[in-house]
Amino acid sequence: MHKENKEFKQKMLNKITDSDERLAFSKVLDQVFLTQKNHIVTFSGFLDTRKQVLFYNIIKDNFDINIRLFGGLENTERKKFGFYLDYLNLEDQDFPISAVEINFNSKFCKVNHREILGAILGLGIDRIKIGDIIIFNERAIIFVDSDIADFICFNLKKVSNIKTNANIISTDNIFIPLEEFVEKSINVTSLRLDNIISKSFNLSRSKAVDLIKGKKVFINWKSISNINYNVNIQDVITLRGFGRITIQNIQSLKLDKFIVNLKKTL
Repeated sequence: MHKENKEFKQKMLNKITDSDERLAFSKVLDQVFLTQKNHIVTFSGFLDTRKQVLFYNIIKDNFDINIRLFGGLENTERKKFGFYLDYLNLEDQDFPISAVEINFNSKFCKVNHREILGAILGLGIDRIKIGDIIIFNERAIIFVDSDIADFICFNLKKVSNIKTNANIISTDNIFIPLEEFVEKSINVTSLRLDNIISKSFNLSRSKAVDLIKGKKVFINWKSISNINYNVNIQDVITLRGFGRITIQNIQSLKLDKFIVNLKKTL
């Protein structure tokens, strides 16, 4: 990389403080520079929502380049960046993403997201090559980098202790059910994270504190272990194993009294 590009890349990386996010962004920037230098379309790996928003804003503010996001279907959460110049063209179907269907040879044993992800990572595959995992009754659909789809189909023989078989399928007939949610209001004496977690998920304060300190809580897709964090409108708070809430509105009634309106994913 040219000296000026190295210095500019470092300047961009300095905008991000988290070490894991900096490493991921460094790889994304390499694709941006490659598109600009060779006038080709390039793609990132699969990224979570927080990284998508963070990286997108920095790139749009500092590069003259087009960006498209896609994860296999319209409403997938983990997505790839596609980078291209004005005179190039990029459509969703151009993304190197394949859908792998995993069928479980048991109607009575259930598997969860973590077990499926663990089985795939156990094959030596990097997490960045894996998109959304959608679980149905007796099967799951996983969006992956196209260059590893055949490898997964050939090598994934079981998830947990359940035998499986996997095949690449067309996305034409895949339907991802929309998330169901309920709207609710909670009364709290402060906007501290432990307060919000306790009231939103009907947990004791001590249990909420333990979960936060145990790094089970994510705000806008970033792990937060500080119980004193004050939530804000539009914060998306995920409690691993319990669900997700989105802060819709905060109304201050008087000193030490708030009504928080939120959406809770079922």
